[in-house]
Amino acid sequence: MSVPFIIAIFVDVTRSTLIQQSSEHKVKMAIAEADKNFSNDLKKAIDKQNTDVLLALYTNAKNDEQKAKIIEGINSSYMKWLGDLRDKERFTIGLKDELVKYYTPLAFVEQIDDPRLDDLLLVRKNIGQIIQNLGMIDEAHKKYGTDVQVVENPDQAQWLDVYVAKRVERAFNIKIGNVKLTDNYTDQYQITSYKSILSAAVPSDSWEAIAPFKKYSLVKPGMKRFYGVPVSERKFVKSNGFEVMLPIFIEVTQEDIEYSYRVKEYRVNRNNLTIAIYKTIDKYVPQKSEK
Repeated sequence: MSVPFIIAIFVDVTRSTLIQQSSEHKVKMAIAEADKNFSNDLKKAIDKQNTDVLLALYTNAKNDEQKAKIIEGINSSYMKWLGDLRDKERFTIGLKDELVKYYTPLAFVEQIDDPRLDDLLLVRKNIGQIIQNLGMIDEAHKKYGTDVQVVENPDQAQWLDVYVAKRVERAFNIKIGNVKLTDNYTDQYQITSYKSILSAAVPSDSWEAIAPFKKYSLVKPGMKRFYGVPVSERKFVKSNGFEVMLPIFIEVTQEDIEYSYRVKEYRVNRNNLTIAIYKTIDKYVPQKSEK
């Protein structure tokens, strides 16, 4: 074999090797560029919470490693956002229209079939339940009307057979216990037990209380029977100058009681759902400890 021929073979092999190395380098560069573009696109989508891009990135992810990065970014960004809402107690006091603004942006999570997003799905589901409960209580309020009165202890409603003794305080839009009385109530009156003497009702001091009545309720000195609920107590100065603590009963209707039970159930449900939301968010963004 001649030397020129050997040299030619060597040159061909070298050229082939260089071409192969160049191709491999180009492939590595292309992969690196693709990974860089993926990271940049993911960061921008996370920062702007661009759900369309996030869905596209997940759908077109080339491997589970990229999917894991997408899921991690989604959980980190959205749980931080939800953590801020938690710290501001928006899930506790937010009204329906406000909560819809938190519920709607999480809809895209349902389009990603990945168990690593189950916590975000759970938060969205619980927000949806709160919105549903708010809608139901709104419907109940429409049913019972704007004059309905909410009491904290509807189970303590009872018929009272009393004697209306005298007016003790003018009516204002005031709060008695946990009940904010509306302008649908009268002034406050002293009510007592009574006994019959010669077929006439005479007040007695074996039992006393204070009561505001419904505006439409007929109030005059003498016997009165009404449906009432104890809501608080207050000091009262008797005619002999001594102070006593008397219970306060407000007059209620059957509609008030029914609506109060609805409100009580709604509050329990909302509290439970909010606790569940907080526990889920706490796994990612712990609540700030109070100083």
